[in-house]
Amino acid sequence: MRIEDNDIGVVTDVEVSQLMDNCLRSAENAKELVNGERRTKPRAPQPGIRALHLLQEQTLTCFRRQSDKTEEDISAFLDEVEQLTANSTDPLTSDEKLQLIHNRPYALVHIFLIVNDCERRLGGMPGCRALQSVCRKHFPKRPATPS
Repeated sequence: MRIEDNDIGVVTDVEVSQLMDNCLRSAENAKELVNGERRTKPRAPQPGIRALHLLQEQTLTCFRRQSDKTEEDISAFLDEVEQLTANSTDPLTSDEKLQLIHNRPYALVHIFLIVNDCERRLGGMPGCRALQSVCRKHFPKRPATPS
């Protein structure tokens, strides 16, 4: 996945999951320097730190359970959307792309709810249907979760 602007503020659940994984891994592997030597015995974590780690682990568990999308799927999806809207004077915004990635629109009505003025911007109903098929291709429908 390519990062074009660090301060854009729009990320996918895959990116958040990877960032949190890296943070947890680096926190587990970190060893502090004490008087010039590596600390071999870990310090007891403070209650606030323990709560933060628990929150991170629960969030990661939720992301892993809900997200079966990969970076490759997202990159391929974004490339196809760029090709689809290459001739448009008003391409999809990053927010619209993010919603398409997260919401997996299967019905055409969902495309219309996510993409503002979709028919004009995508060149009519054929463009809307093409976007729908790109979404279906890269993000298969999630299996129903048992109640």
